Amino acid sequence: RAAVPDEIEIKDWDITIKTRSLAVDIGIYFGEVFIKNHKGLKWEQYLTRSKYHMDKGHMVIKGFGKGLLNSIWSLYITAKRLARKEETGEAVYEFYTMLENRLDEKYK
Repeated sequence: RAAVPDEIEIKDWDITIKTRSLAVDIGIYFGEVFIKNHKGLKWEQYLTRSKYHMDKGHMVIKGFGKGLLNSIWSLYITAKRLARKEETGEAVYEFYTMLENRLDEKYK
């Protein structure tokens, strides 16, 4: 620690493996609920030639124009933000509402 400059923040903790596992499960459930409430949506594996796309190989939900939903990754990030108290308990509801507003018309 003494050798690290003050402007670099060192985290003293991280979420546990159990919390990570729960966040992944919640992300899958979130995606399933979104698909159930919006006919025509489905899980798809995102395949791209780009080696650098963050969703390459992941299961995603398409239907947001050029965008897509990786609910597993999104809810994992939300769990980390909740643990750091950067988000409130309303974060998941707000995320769901925002996604509904971005959804292509044919799925609404």
